[in-house]
Amino acid sequence: MTTIFAEFFCLHRKNLLMNLVARNFKAKYKGSVLGYVWTLAIPFCQVLVFYFVYQVVLKIPIPNYLAFIVTGILPWVFFSSTINESMESLVAGHDLLTQMPVPLQAFPAASVATNFLSLLISFPVILGVIYWSGIQLNWLMLMFFPLSLLLFLFTYSLSFILASLFVLFRDLKYIVSILIQLWMYMTPILFSADLVPERFRWTLSLNPLSGYFISIREVLLTATYPEVRSLGVFLVWTVIMVIIANILRFTIGPRLVEKL
Repeated sequence: MTTIFAEFFCLHRKNLLMNLVARNFKAKYKGSVLGYVWTLAIPFCQVLVFYFVYQVVLKIPIPNYLAFIVTGILPWVFFSSTINESMESLVAGHDLLTQMPVPLQAFPAASVATNFLSLLISFPVILGVIYWSGIQLNWLMLMFFPLSLLLFLFTYSLSFILASLFVLFRDLKYIVSILIQLWMYMTPILFSADLVPERFRWTLSLNPLSGYFISIREVLLTATYPEVRSLGVFLVWTVIMVIIANILRFTIGPRLVEKL
């Protein structure tokens, strides 16, 4: 079992993974003057738009809404951009896959790792916005890292699943693009879970990412430990995704190279 998961996370090919991540970073910022700054500038433009609409116009009753929305948008940008980029990673790496014995999972893993590093680097910026909003910083905020590691596992597993299916069904890219947009507004990113009517709150458990965003707000904004139920639901969804991804790796994985 340990070997299976070590292979799934490319721990046996660490040098290959590091080279792919380095290549992704170079390609991502090649020819750009501001480079990494764009990784923060684009989501912060979204933050300003959502802040104006939901706080200034609609006056949604959430205190420290700027900090609230930043702690939601930056992790969401990691998730959504990673899904969109990694879906085509196997097709984009078909030359290497057809010429060398490279594990399929290395390509979506590199895409996820590249964007995850950007998320980790943005943590000081998140803390800066929280402090500027008047919220006292505390050590519990460091739980951002283990919680985001769970988000990494979920995103990586889903990325591998979608990248594998995309090889067989190219229209999936357009379907997922639409679903990602809908998913954002169905997740407590722009609104608090407390604003969902009590009789409908059970539906949050059906959304795999709800538990993550509820938990991340608790540790960053209210200095409380994550609610066991919300975090537990997200953990269960993550385990399910890891299992499904590995089932696909062993069933249709060997045939995907022939389809590239």
